[in-house]
Amino acid sequence: MKVKQPDIGASCTAFAPASVTNLSCGFDVLGLAMEYPGDEVRLTVATEKGVRIKNIMNNSGSIPLNPEENCAGFPVCRLYELYGLEYGIEISIVKHMGIGSGLGSSAASAVAAVTAFDALFKTDLSLTEKLEFAKMGEAIAAGDSVHIDNIAASMYGGIVLVRDADSLDIIPLDFPATLWCVVLYPRITLRTEEMRNILPETVPLRKAVIQWGNLAAFIAGLHQHDMSIVKKAMHDEIIEPVRKTYIPNFTEAKQIAEKKGAIGTAISGSGPSIASLAESKAHAQAIHDAWTDRFNADGKKGFIYSSVINRRGAYVKDMYAE
Repeated sequence: MKVKQPDIGASCTAFAPASVTNLSCGFDVLGLAMEYPGDEVRLTVATEKGVRIKNIMNNSGSIPLNPEENCAGFPVCRLYELYGLEYGIEISIVKHMGIGSGLGSSAASAVAAVTAFDALFKTDLSLTEKLEFAKMGEAIAAGDSVHIDNIAASMYGGIVLVRDADSLDIIPLDFPATLWCVVLYPRITLRTEEMRNILPETVPLRKAVIQWGNLAAFIAGLHQHDMSIVKKAMHDEIIEPVRKTYIPNFTEAKQIAEKKGAIGTAISGSGPSIASLAESKAHAQAIHDAWTDRFNADGKKGFIYSSVINRRGAYVKDMYAE
């Protein structure tokens, strides 16, 4: 496969948003996109052949510079090989969220990298094709436990249902335009693989049936724009009881959010971030303020993010042709 390669020095920067997944009742199958935070990846056409990571801003020191070991670099390497590029690619990454935050940090880097490549080289990949390459990047971080709820939400935007991860069958869900999400990130690290290892290998049928009912009700409530149904549905019988003990102040944060009118509050992904859905900006602000007052999330101890649900997903921020 061949593409028309841009001139040396041409570049493209893409942004991919953070994602909140599981949403209580939808383990590995539900996800939504935030407006902020997220990751930025810039690809620049270089003279020397091959793929190189030039720099990583806000790197905690644990993110590898070897592109074959990096969530953004790995899918770019595979795309570089697929299209037989004759020039080189330099990658610059800006991280706006912590690794192991439960907000899809690795997914955002992978999605932003693929989005930038597609735009810079005009490969015209479909969403499913881009998702396939982003999944390769996510696998670098997740290993055998790779899942696609984060990359799907980050790429598609909105709220998505992963019907089948193997075939990348993603279903965008309808939801009210006024829906907001508030996230409390306590700034500790919980590795996805470790948090999956603590989960039970089998689930009692009774709990499974309850969970299926909640998932179905969650989707129906969104479709009907009836947040009273969604509120009842945001209950987790299986995952939250196991993981919540690893997350500081989870129970208290949930109680505070409920008092301020949250639709529901859940562990975001594997944690430690805690996410609340809110019916409006005003409700989101009330939760944000209450959490700020109680947990002193000033950037040193943690962060609080509030945003309307991001409907556009990953996008190109800028493009320069030399």
